[in-house]
Amino acid sequence: TPAKAKQLEFVLTAIEPARASQYLTKHLAANRIPKDGSGPWIGLIGTAGGPGELKMLFDQVKAGGFDSGATVRAMDALYDAGRLRKISPAGGPAGIGQLLAANDPAVKMAATRLAGIWRLGGQIGNLMKIASDNGEALPIRSSAIDALRTIGGGGAVAELKKLTGAEYSLPIRKLAVASLAALGPNEAAQPFFAVLAEIKTEDEGLDLWRGMLSGKDAAQTLIANMPDNLSKPAALSGLRVAREGGRREPELVAALMPHTGLSITAQKMTPERIKEMIGLVSSQGDPHRGETVYRRTELACVTCHAIGGVGGKVGPDMTSLGASAPVDYIIESLYDPNAKIKENYHSVIVATEEGQVLTGVQVSSTDEEFVIRDATDKLIRIPAAEVVDTKNGKSLMPTGVIDRLDQKDQIDLITFLTRLGKPGDFDASKGGVARIYEVFAGTHRMEQQGADRITSGAITEGWQPLTARVNGSVPGSTLAELTTPPANISLVNVYLRTHIEAASDGPVTFSVDGTDQAALWVDGQAIDGKKTDLKAGKHTVVVRLDARGLPDQFKLHSRDVSFAVQ
Repeated sequence: TPAKAKQLEFVLTAIEPARASQYLTKHLAANRIPKDGSGPWIGLIGTAGGPGELKMLFDQVKAGGFDSGATVRAMDALYDAGRLRKISPAGGPAGIGQLLAANDPAVKMAATRLAGIWRLGGQIGNLMKIASDNGEALPIRSSAIDALRTIGGGGAVAELKKLTGAEYSLPIRKLAVASLAALGPNEAAQPFFAVLAEIKTEDEGLDLWRGMLSGKDAAQTLIANMPDNLSKPAALSGLRVAREGGRREPELVAALMPHTGLSITAQKMTPERIKEMIGLVSSQGDPHRGETVYRRTELACVTCHAIGGVGGKVGPDMTSLGASAPVDYIIESLYDPNAKIKENYHSVIVATEEGQVLTGVQVSSTDEEFVIRDATDKLIRIPAAEVVDTKNGKSLMPTGVIDRLDQKDQIDLITFLTRLGKPGDFDASKGGVARIYEVFAGTHRMEQQGADRITSGAITEGWQPLTARVNGSVPGSTLAELTTPPANISLVNVYLRTHIEAASDGPVTFSVDGTDQAALWVDGQAIDGKKTDLKAGKHTVVVRLDARGLPDQFKLHSRDVSFAVQ
């Protein structure tokens, strides 16, 4: 049973490794792991097995002794043993080449991860073949590039440089540059700026800058190699990354500023200035407009903070900020994030043995793993054995985050924050309202194929994410913007999809604000009168609105279910 498997895993990981290995060897000698991988044995070998047991597992993988799912689980267990415990199969990893050539994409992906963690320099050619193959899926190519970075050395650097060439797609070139940066910023600087010259928007450059600045001493290398014709979007994305995540790169910021076109800098918040700002918030602030400022992608507020459960977990929850924090505290925190850092939200800076410098909020730490959440709300798991040094940082919120906002935007943003949690349009503390949607354009062509293909979930592509306002409403103008069809194609309906969970079996009633013409489906079944009986568990709700008469504001709510927030 799962409970007994957990108990056995606890015992085997608690006793001396030699004794655990002895037990597993004895068991496996008499009992071959089933082809479907059932039982606790694959996981136990990964967490407690020694080189001998890992070899037995790897041999069964190579011999085709598992079905597809069990093969991948076995390879993942081998990967975990190498990553967390620095143990690999006895006798070496001969035979990995056949797995890198597997037809099953999941097996090929797992094989690239093993080639990296086992640092198989002899497989650089095979990894490059995968990484450079336009016919391979991007996640597999990305894994192969990551494996080249992990292997390192001159051979890997040479192949990664090839992948930054103009013949490869921008996503592949970005991944190659980030891997080069981890191996040494000097190797990556020229390809970095070459790729950066191709970005058209600020957001396109963010992951490129983040990858580059994760390398040790990367900022100084970038300053030394920065071209005179750096584009404004490239400079803005660099400025944003240089200030985020607890990074403190004042020299890089100074080098980028002339290319950004920005001249506004955050004013020092003296008591007199704070008092003046409070007066402006009270007399001129527009909280509704401030909410639109809050949602601007370049500020990344939504990435780091949650309101009503929707948003990131990097920074403190904002749901009740206005009801619990005085205005002067909110103002000071915006202009100087390090003035008053909330408990448990200090950053930690982690240096790894591969030369990476990672910053985030610490989530957990064990003997095996150090886990942080970075400024993009992504969990990063670092094997404890690879951590060279850690030190406390400051707030993950970047200084100067509102530098680019004019005073009207700043005042409206502060006004919005001061209203959060107070009764009215900015109280997200109460549930019962949908906040996360996917939106689909029901064009004439799509409707001809049958609406049931849309409402049943048979059509998986074309849905766009949408987050409702704090009060749960969605402006009709937003729906129109997200579903604007191409020329010569007419829009018939707009579909919104969200997910719910019913705590128990029973009747559920939905309400739609803004229109009485909405049609609803739950799990592909039409609802008559917006009321239905549901079984306990998770369900999918689809709402259809007539595109010719979209409401000014739309809201879906129900007190009988919980709406998904992630």
